[in-house]
Amino acid sequence: MRAPKRVRAGAAVQVVVRLDATVEQCSLQVRSRDGAAGTTGADRVAFRFRLSRTVRPGRYTLPLRCTGMRTRRLPLTVIAGPGRRGTVRRLVTVGMFTTSIRWAEPPRLPGPARSFRAVYALAADQTETPGHAAAIVATIDAVNGWFGTQTIGNVQPRWMRGASGAPTVTVAKLPRPAAAYERRDGFARVREETRTSRRPAGPAVLGSAPATRAPDQSMYS
Repeated sequence: MRAPKRVRAGAAVQVVVRLDATVEQCSLQVRSRDGAAGTTGADRVAFRFRLSRTVRPGRYTLPLRCTGMRTRRLPLTVIAGPGRRGTVRRLVTVGMFTTSIRWAEPPRLPGPARSFRAVYALAADQTETPGHAAAIVATIDAVNGWFGTQTIGNVQPRWMRGASGAPTVTVAKLPRPAAAYERRDGFARVREETRTSRRPAGPAVLGSAPATRAPDQSMYS
């Protein structure tokens, strides 16, 4: 919060309050005047007003009320302005109270390099099995659900997703027949050829095998 402590009579005043986006409304009471603003989805509200030139110097209290938050009483000391000393207790000039809000920006989503990529890899002599990609998506959802129950704050692995929100499964065609991947180093070969193939960025996850590189914490959300 930003609010001045001492202001001259006749000067402009601005009070800025930072908010959680779930706060529905905030109001600032300046003696008999009350400025209110609907703030759902906003991360900041600003109250602006100009003190009356005839306000009496002294200490005043401005109650700030926001839904879901305790009332705060902001102290404001008014000092004499130029010219004749003020004698009235009315703080704000009529018609000079305004409010404005700043909407919270949408969160910046992490790019593919910070997300896991699901791959359905097929050898050169294999064909795609109908429904297998959907089964991979269902497995991802089940695993993420398990992570959510085992972590504080429902932290889960982050996956590359399509417009529908479902994990994207990339079908990758490998250059060798299935027999070439049945040797002891077969899976490492699959992983390497998938990594070097033309595809979107992001560490590949093949079935239940480990990723091609150890992910950092930014790949979990």
